[in-house]
Amino acid sequence: MSTKTTKRFDVISPDGFTIDLFDVYKSEEEAIEATKKWSKGYEKQGYYNSVRYGKIPLRELFHYCRLVDLTENKLKKDNIYYHSFINNIKDEGTRLSYLI
Repeated sequence: MSTKTTKRFDVISPDGFTIDLFDVYKSEEEAIEATKKWSKGYEKQGYYNSVRYGKIPLRELFHYCRLVDLTENKLKKDNIYYHSFINNIKDEGTRLSYLI
């Protein structure tokens, strides 16, 4: 008998905060769409202002975000596992990094 685990993901901003305090995502694709929607909030000023990295151009914002796999507790010594994420994201050549 196998039990199916429901996948859950969160997206972390460049400053280490979740992009949505009330929502998690069922797939990587859903998380990408949420990140695109979140980044639109910065279009008027033209950049994301990060405490850690300064002004991040919106075309590079995905590169500074992380997708966190909440499905399993795979935390280690520093709680961070980075992997490159989705080569087919067509958002001006940027990539979202993620945590698994």
